[in-house]
Formats: sequence, C-alpha cells, structure tokens
Amino acid sequence: MQGSRPTPYKITINIGQLTNQEWERVLTALAAQAIFTASLLNGEMPPDVETAFDAAKVSLFPQTQQDLTTKCSCPDAANPCKHLAAVFYLLGERFDQDPFLIFRLRGRTREEILGALRAGRQGYGAERQGYGAAAAIGAAAEKLTDGRPLEELIPTFWQEGAPLEHFTVSIAAPEVGAVLLKRLGAPPLGQDATEVSATLTRTYAIVTSQALDLAFGDEEEDEPAAA
Repeated sequence: MQGSRPTPYKITINIGQLTNQEWERVLTALAAQAIFTASLLNGEMPPDVETAFDAAKVSLFPQTQQDLTTKCSCPDAANPCKHLAAVFYLLGERFDQDPFLIFRLRGRTREEILGALRAGRQGYGAERQGYGAAAAIGAAAEKLTDGRPLEELIPTFWQEGAPLEHFTVSIAAPEVGAVLLKRLGAPPLGQDATEVSATLTRTYAIVTSQALDLAFGDEEEDEPAAA
C-alpha cells in the first residue's frame, strides 16, 4: 500500500479458514434452500446467506482475533491503521464484484462451491421426492401420453394437439441483471477488464429496456387517450 513515503508499506491480512467438516455442514445447509443455490449459481450473494452458516454453527465472517489478524509495516501504532483501512475498503469493492471471494478467503473456491451445490440439490431433490432422475422422466412421459403406450400414439403423432388460446407468455426483465457476466467473472483482458464488464453490463441493461419497449410499445400506443 503506497503511503506518504517513497517505499510502499507491506500489508498482511490473515483470515482463518473453515475446516472440511464445517464446510460440509455449510454446503448441506445451502443446498437445502433452493433460493440460496439459485442466487449463488447466478453469481449473487443471498442477503440472508448467513442463516445457512448459523445453521451449520459457523460464521461466514471472522468473529475473533484468531479468525482475523492484520499487520502493516508503517510506524503507526494503531491497528488497523489507515493503510489497512484502505485495503479493507478495496476488499469491500471486490466482494461486491465477486461475492465468491469471501468464500475463497474462508477456504472454498467458486468452482468447489457451485459443484457441491449442484450435487447437493440433486441429492436433496431425489431424497425429498422419493425417486431418481429416471423415474422422474418416466412419470413426466406417462403424464404426457395419458398412460397409453407410445405405439398407440403413432397414428396421431402429427396431428395438432389442444388449442393454445389460454397459453400465455410472461415478458419481464430478469430478476438478476447481467447474470452471465457475473457467473463468468472478469474477462482476462488485463487492466481494462473492469471497464469491459461495466460496459457490457450497461449494454445488457439498454438491450433489455429496448426489448421491453418493443414488446409493450404497441399496447401503450393503442391505449385511448385520457379525456
């Protein structure tokens, strides 16, 4: 960290990592809540994610001096000093850009978290519903065919089905903006990576807005003028 002296100060921040057993409990608690899995897979940190850590009887953020130790080579006796405070501020910005960074500091990478959540949700869903993927597919197929054997449906295969008068399409902006960008992370383009991500995020927002205008513009124009 560059201070008032020509030579930058050396900052050291040590954050205690969770044990494998603690992470097992956390991942089980996260996978049990579909909303947590969906948010994290979209690159978003759930606002109440700490409830999963509470259920696992651990904390996401450092709580004691053993969990977080800091040191700066500057002569200031205060800890944290202004240089450490500046680094914490920069870390806060990085957490906003990549919510998985705090998980990484606590001992698990993005890939490890997402892989465990996908596997956990599959296992949780199968256990909760009482059948595996093959049985689920079979149940869906039986519903579509009204329980009749497929060979009985061959003569009417190309005939149109039920009318679609009641079929509706919901057009709305996504609940999570720039999902793909957040999932992929910063592009490997050197110093301009942050600006590229910001530009693409703004572009996505403009495209979404214009798509909604095209979808609903005619309806708005057809509305009668107020008397």
